[in-house]
Amino acid sequence: MSCVLLLLAAACRTSPGTPVEDPVIWTLPIACERPLDQGAFALDLAPSTFVPSVHRATWEGPGGQASMWAVSEQDYHPRDPHPGDEDFSAGDWKRIAARDLEDGAEGLPVALLYPGEWLLRVVTNDGRGTVVSDVTPFEVPEPPAVVTRGAVRTSKSGSGLGDGFLVAHQYAPAGRPEETLPVIFDAEGRVVWWMTADLEAGRVLRAVPTRDLRSLLILHDPPGDDDAIDLVGLDGESLVRTLALDATHDAVENGDGTLGFLSYSYSEPGAMPEFPGERVAADAIRTVPVGATDPAEVTTHYDFHEDYVEGPWKPCAHAEPGAFVPGAVEWTHGNSLIAAPGGDGWYFLGRFIDAVLHVSADGERLWQLGGRNATLTPTFTTPEFRHGHASHAWREPDGDHLLIFDNRTHDTVPVSRIVELRIDAEAGSYDQVWVLRDPKEQHTSFLGDARRLPNGNTLVDWTARGELTEHTPDGDVVWAFDTPVPLGRVWYSATLKP
Repeated sequence: MSCVLLLLAAACRTSPGTPVEDPVIWTLPIACERPLDQGAFALDLAPSTFVPSVHRATWEGPGGQASMWAVSEQDYHPRDPHPGDEDFSAGDWKRIAARDLEDGAEGLPVALLYPGEWLLRVVTNDGRGTVVSDVTPFEVPEPPAVVTRGAVRTSKSGSGLGDGFLVAHQYAPAGRPEETLPVIFDAEGRVVWWMTADLEAGRVLRAVPTRDLRSLLILHDPPGDDDAIDLVGLDGESLVRTLALDATHDAVENGDGTLGFLSYSYSEPGAMPEFPGERVAADAIRTVPVGATDPAEVTTHYDFHEDYVEGPWKPCAHAEPGAFVPGAVEWTHGNSLIAAPGGDGWYFLGRFIDAVLHVSADGERLWQLGGRNATLTPTFTTPEFRHGHASHAWREPDGDHLLIFDNRTHDTVPVSRIVELRIDAEAGSYDQVWVLRDPKEQHTSFLGDARRLPNGNTLVDWTARGELTEHTPDGDVVWAFDTPVPLGRVWYSATLKP
């Protein structure tokens, strides 16, 4: 360590009249430059077992409360305080992982960093003191070509994304499963986490963070009925696969050790009068314990064939034999399953029947808005949603709120929009409290998503055209992101915990 020293000298007498003693000299460092190799232990880095975009740092020696810090090499200034210094303030260094360790062999993940040159440092404290590693250079590699690169087109001061993350999956048709990857972007549009495609598991239909923000829930759709839901640790150290028999479109973590998912249920031929010789495929809401591999562990909570108030009818022009489900005509086409804000069961959206149902964990239809057999009455006269998608519901003092990406399919001149509904189940009604019409006056023909951000803005995924936009309550665009590959549902999280 090289330092600039301030020299102070003073002469002292022991008592009046005695000779002056030799001067006392103090040296005070006023500026030091810390070399990169200073530290008590060295880090070893190796790629993750399951997630190529994640590495793991291990070391010989101390455990305790350990935290991993990283700074982009272009932002590094040797004179700045470092993690572990008594006067350390984070500055450009950021903590990317933390946990209690027995020893350094357990290690910490290096995750959620964008490609480029970085410096890493680990700080540990076992209760007796702080020990700091070397500063270790590390290069985060570029993802492979199949991982989409996007570009932020607009970024204004009113954005609510901050330093948060966008979790999504790349959308592709069933014949191109190798392109359907889970991917995470930062608010500047840089890829910070990705997985290669598991072709055996099939294409990805959904990728969302788990409740503890430490894993991704990934719904796979392989050929046949052996669908699966994976829980993949963001740290790249764990993968738990759960059987989700004949799953379709959506899955959700229930918070009780089980996963909920939409699944097909089939009738005998002739259940739909318009197609007397055809089987009918409808939706069922099912749950399964995490890690289950036996179909006998799957529980059916609601089956439209058995539990809905009437039997199948042809809901729209999409309901044709074999159009979506081989060997059957589809009735309900559920595409959205959301944990109910009050904690009892789920919100289900059926795209073909244009209805949202609240189904309890006991399998009771508590209410329905929209569509045939609705139990809630709208307080507005503007058009109801048509063939929409939904992934975000929350509770406020005035009732439960639900965002619907209203595709408007089957309109004469369809223009997609976002609709926020406020549900008053006790009064038996619902209000339309906010509407955002597509500023480009276009029709999103498949998928689409909308999520309310913590600052009150709304994040919209216009899937078909590869565009994400963030809108203020007035509809102004404060952030826009273009991707060459369409993204499926998008989840925002202010923080993730690898």
